[in-house]
Amino acid sequence: MTSAFEEQILTAWESNARNWIDAVNEQGIRSPGSITHDALLAVLDCHISKPSRVLDVGCGEGWLVQRMVDRGHEAVGVDTSWVLTEHARNHRKGTYYVGNQGSLSNLRLGQFDLVICNFSLLGDKPVTEFFASLPALLRPSGICIIQTLHPSHFEDEGYYSTGWREGTWAGLPGVYSASPPLFTRTMENWWKLFQGCGLKLIDLREPSGGDGIPKSIIFIVRL
Repeated sequence: MTSAFEEQILTAWESNARNWIDAVNEQGIRSPGSITHDALLAVLDCHISKPSRVLDVGCGEGWLVQRMVDRGHEAVGVDTSWVLTEHARNHRKGTYYVGNQGSLSNLRLGQFDLVICNFSLLGDKPVTEFFASLPALLRPSGICIIQTLHPSHFEDEGYYSTGWREGTWAGLPGVYSASPPLFTRTMENWWKLFQGCGLKLIDLREPSGGDGIPKSIIFIVRL
């Protein structure tokens, strides 16, 4: 059963989808130059060279799927938002589906060389269900790359634990309605989640700026 918090995530993203698309198209929030954007692409360059089959889980408006297609890969995107998915279908290259990350098996997508989750693992149970589904989604030599908020992100607020907390749209251009809640994990709990789903952590990056503070964490896991 989907929790009230999980429902709030879905509702917040659907109701703010148009504002998000405007921020991407008009404000350049996906443009090269940001630390997390460039760090993700650098990791992708390290781990994918030959033409591959790629799945972007939580693809949003489809910028990364299109980039993968432009680089010669077969790319598929999945998102829970109908608005974002329709925009991607109409304006981006690639193939797109509406679906929940916790029930990807229902879409019968087949197997992939690379699965990407870029700031898209926001909840609790669906995230665990997603990792449990990876053995069916990944080819034997495949990997999954996850970029998410660094566990230390909330330490200044006295918050370093696994659990739900209030989310925010602060820092993004545009006007948004209610923000989605966040389910944050400590480093230990990320590790336990991977282990519990039979995944091996093979690489880890902590992109940071000139202040030395990590802006995100990138996990690279495989079966």
